[in-house]
Amino acid sequence: MDVGTRAGAESVAVSFYDYHHRTGWGYQGDRWFHAASTIKVPVLLGVFDAVEQGKLQAYSRLHVRNRFLSAADGQPYRVEAGRDSNAEVHAMIGRTLQVRELAHHMIATSSNLATTCSSIWSA
Repeated sequence: MDVGTRAGAESVAVSFYDYHHRTGWGYQGDRWFHAASTIKVPVLLGVFDAVEQGKLQAYSRLHVRNRFLSAADGQPYRVEAGRDSNAEVHAMIGRTLQVRELAHHMIATSSNLATTCSSIWSA
């Protein structure tokens, strides 16, 4: 049984290109998906890189906040609870979660707030 079937996904695609080595691979890589969650994998890689470089530890606790500045125009914004898939992360606003917990919520429950918090700290 493949990963997509076990996860109950309607469809799965994976694609990458390594610009340094000029090589890539894809499985249904030309398939179109809504782009909203595609950023979560690079953010997760950024978290792993920060852990590998010693900037973060998987058990480090990060402050969960819900006020960010847009990279596009510098304007403040919040992740609306109604537009997120995980109420648990929103319930932690003003408190802390471990890096590994945020990463889990970002990928396993597709939490947009966990993604935004993770992207700030892994940059």
